Amino acid sequence: MIVKNEETSDLIDRIDEFYTLFGTAEEVYKSVQSITSTIDFKIHNEFRYCARALRELVGELINGECSQATALNKLQRAEHAAKNALNDSIDLVVGHAVMSLEQMAGIDSGKQLIIFIPDLRIIFDAIKAISKEIQESRNNHETRISTYVEISTSADFNKIIDFCSNIPIIENNIRTEHGNLVRQSRKFFLTSLFTILGIIMALPKFLSWLSIFIPVLKPWFGTPF
Repeated sequence: MIVKNEETSDLIDRIDEFYTLFGTAEEVYKSVQSITSTIDFKIHNEFRYCARALRELVGELINGECSQATALNKLQRAEHAAKNALNDSIDLVVGHAVMSLEQMAGIDSGKQLIIFIPDLRIIFDAIKAISKEIQESRNNHETRISTYVEISTSADFNKIIDFCSNIPIIENNIRTEHGNLVRQSRKFFLTSLFTILGIIMALPKFLSWLSIFIPVLKPWFGTPF
C-alpha cells in the first residue's frame, strides 16, 4: 500500500486522475463496441499499451525497485495510451453518426429524414457543438484530455450515443418506406403506360366512329363497321 505523504503526494494524485481517466475511456469504448458491433483494433491496442505500462509499474512496485520518478514515468505512458483510447473512441462515435446521417440522406435525398428522426435538428446541433470542441482542443494540448472527459459526460454526447444506438432501426425504416415509394411509383408508371397504350390502340376505331358525325374525317378513317 502506498501511503500519501509529501514524497508520494504527486504519485497518488496522478493515480487518482488515471483511475478516472481509464474508467471514462473504457466506458466510451464499450459504447463504440455496442454501436459498431466490432472491435476497433487501433483503440484496442491503446488499451493493450496501457495495460503493459501498468504491468511494468505494478511489477516494480511489488519488487520495491521503483522510485517515484520511475513510477510517474510509467504511469505517464499508461495515461498517454488511455487518453488516445478515449480520444479515438469519441472521434469514432461522432464520425459514425455523421457518416450514418449521410448514408440515410442518400437513400431518399434526405427528404424523409425528419420524419424518421424527429430530433434531427438536436442531433445536428450536438454534432456541431462537439466537433467544435474537438477542433479547438487540437491546439491546446494542456486541456485536451479534460475537454474529452467533459465531452464524454456531456448531454450532447449522450444524445449522439442514443442516436447511434438506434441507427440500424432508423435505416431499416427508411429503406422500407423508400422501397414502398419506389414500388408505388413503378405501379403508377406501369398503370399510366398501359392506359396510354390502350388509348392509342382504341384511337383509330374511335376516330372512324367519329367520322359518321364529322364527314370530313371519312377519307382518312372510312367506315367504322
